[in-house]
Amino acid sequence: MNQKTLQNLQPRVRLDYVDALRGLAALMVLVCHSLQVDPSLEVPSSLANKFEACKYGVQLFFVISGFTIFYSLHNSDSNTTNFFIRRFFRIAPLYFVAVIFYGWLYDISFTGIFLNLFFLHGFSPEYINRVVPGGWSIGVEMVFYCMVPFLFKKIPDFGKALMFFLITLIFSFVIFYAYRRLVPSTPFLESFVYFWLPNQLPIFALGFVTFYASFGKASPEAYERLLLDAMSGDATLFARRDEVEHAWEFIDHIEEAWHSTSTPPPLCEYPAGSWGPKEADDLLERDGRAWRRM
Repeated sequence: MNQKTLQNLQPRVRLDYVDALRGLAALMVLVCHSLQVDPSLEVPSSLANKFEACKYGVQLFFVISGFTIFYSLHNSDSNTTNFFIRRFFRIAPLYFVAVIFYGWLYDISFTGIFLNLFFLHGFSPEYINRVVPGGWSIGVEMVFYCMVPFLFKKIPDFGKALMFFLITLIFSFVIFYAYRRLVPSTPFLESFVYFWLPNQLPIFALGFVTFYASFGKASPEAYERLLLDAMSGDATLFARRDEVEHAWEFIDHIEEAWHSTSTPPPLCEYPAGSWGPKEADDLLERDGRAWRRM
């Protein structure tokens, strides 16, 4: 499948907003790890809640990964083998160095070193995050990459992406509930159930949903649109009448400022059904996107 099958996907361009999100995710991870290294650091109460959200920086990386993988594959005529080669050499060399260094530093067993070198530590409760600090995310992502060729063929549109997200989300809840009910809790297992792929897969799936919501061939069906709005926390779905009235009060101040001007500038009028000023199109075209009706 290539970009011709998607309505809003232009020949591949670098998406500035994705780079910005990567920077934000990296900053979140940095803040989270800094607070973990030195718990004595005092955080102002006004920033405590914001810093608490930084623990989801890796999950933001996973959403970006799911989005960019489908974006790259839809824009490429090369096979998935080249995709794996690029991803492997982007991640593996430095990770191998880290495995050897931390394995020597912490005197890790041969089993732990072996599992990490072959990216199998994501299946081990003991070694999923024991050798390289934060290495659990590498194990999860590499196994996810192995699933990409199958997922790319089976998830060709927004509806299937949304269905895959819901299935993986329900599955992760079922697994977590079964673990809580059936397996005696230990520190290793507590971390493992949070870190392992079945619990993180819905996050990658959310990246697929975001990709098709942005570049999908056709507008989502009504039920898909409703689910997407609910997932994104669209408060207008459940707004009360007093909330709606209060939200529009800002118009009063704009109107007052408008009438207080001696010579108000003329209002721009656009025909019904039009998309407004050309600048609105230019704003999206720089990222290879286009407006579409929802």
